[in-house]
Amino acid sequence: MLRECNNMFSCQEEFPLRFETEKNPSVGTMKIFSNSSWQKLCTSQWDEADENSTCMAMGYYNNGANDTWYAERGSATEMSTHYNCTIPTRCQSDLEKKQQFCKVPVRLNGANVEYGGRVEVFYKGKWAKICRNKWDFDDVKVICRQLGFEEALAEFIGSDIKAEGIPFAMSDVSCTGEEFELASCDRIDGKLNIPPQCQSDDKGSQALCQPKNKNVLERVELYFDIGSGEKLRCSIHNETNYARWVINGVKLEITNSTSQRIRAGDNGDLFIDDVQLSDGGTYECQRLEYVQYYIVYINARFTEKTLDQRTLTAYTSGTISCSADGTPSPQISWSKKGGKSLDPIRFTQVSDGSLRIGYVKPEDDGTFTCTMKQTKGPQRVTSKYKNIRVSVRIRPEVVISGARNLIIEGNSVNLTCEVVAGRPEPQITWLKNNTLQGNSLSLFFPEITKENEGWYTCKAENAAGFFNKDVNISVKGVFVKLTTVL
Repeated sequence: MLRECNNMFSCQEEFPLRFETEKNPSVGTMKIFSNSSWQKLCTSQWDEADENSTCMAMGYYNNGANDTWYAERGSATEMSTHYNCTIPTRCQSDLEKKQQFCKVPVRLNGANVEYGGRVEVFYKGKWAKICRNKWDFDDVKVICRQLGFEEALAEFIGSDIKAEGIPFAMSDVSCTGEEFELASCDRIDGKLNIPPQCQSDDKGSQALCQPKNKNVLERVELYFDIGSGEKLRCSIHNETNYARWVINGVKLEITNSTSQRIRAGDNGDLFIDDVQLSDGGTYECQRLEYVQYYIVYINARFTEKTLDQRTLTAYTSGTISCSADGTPSPQISWSKKGGKSLDPIRFTQVSDGSLRIGYVKPEDDGTFTCTMKQTKGPQRVTSKYKNIRVSVRIRPEVVISGARNLIIEGNSVNLTCEVVAGRPEPQITWLKNNTLQGNSLSLFFPEITKENEGWYTCKAENAAGFFNKDVNISVKGVFVKLTTVL
């Protein structure tokens, strides 16, 4: 039993342990390094204390013990332990080599309602956020179920989320919606695996759950465009005299004033003029113990600064801009026409959705596709795409031909500036000792003289920059051999 060696000072030998996982980082198999190889560790007789100790070392459980033993390596987490006893690497049957399951505590935080907010997980001794990458309504169903709520209402919170500066610890959550807790869902854990676009997102993944002890008569999803005018009707038992509206947890006072952009009439109707992004969220029509929910989604759209064309310069860094807004905020992804995948070392997505290229190459010339996807409840996901034509400029480069080592006065010489790189086609200029000589590719001397000697420069220039190539022309005089006649 591993817990037989509970006194580290009496242990004689160190054995590294490794927790091997696949798509779910908190479910895996324990292995031990023994006899120069990794072997499955028999855990059939482990009790709760053994499992809690191992989960704590992996960052999923903390009961106050030292939590600095873990070190991430790929998809496995390693730790070391000491033994002066027999290492149980073999079981009576393979079935006894069970997978270990580590729980992930969750909570809702940062909102003004107790049944919704930012989803936070307890990981490596602290509360942390979940990146919104791939977050959808199925994930919210699992969160609400784990927290004991009746069911999920929405995958976002309309009210402001307090930015508390807590770190990210999880991304790419992919629940089916049937799991009983988040620990059973496929995902990626660990700070090093968080996509760059998440780093400046203070709100993180969110969830809105149906509060307990409320008699919910109806739940309806509505989809509004920015700038539209809308009306919501409270129809609880056809009684509206005592109905009240609560928007994102805040009670709205009934008024007949038409100057208010959002106003409730005395007949129970709610009017919204000139819909804004901030109008997305949960609208509750309440009467006595009954409630009717409207989940309002603001349809996503590309923002006006997104261009259809972009020019970049090869061998430098550059950014292809693409941004969108909506409630909830749409998720943006990138691809390039032609099926070639984007190298994650060179291509990174920034917080507003734009694509940054750390080192532009000539082959990046082509059409990139910016796709925005917005989840809208359990049944609806919408997406739009925008093609952006990227032209890659290449700084010119030239070589000079036609300059011989020995040029004799009176010979014909043709200096040619050959373009070996450049996009768009560079303009060529010939200079002699910084004085303009011509603008063609070639500089021709039918009969060269000593006066043509000097430094010649071929200057190639385009929108990406310029390139100079120099050559020194030296002319030898004509050698005349005299013969004396006696």
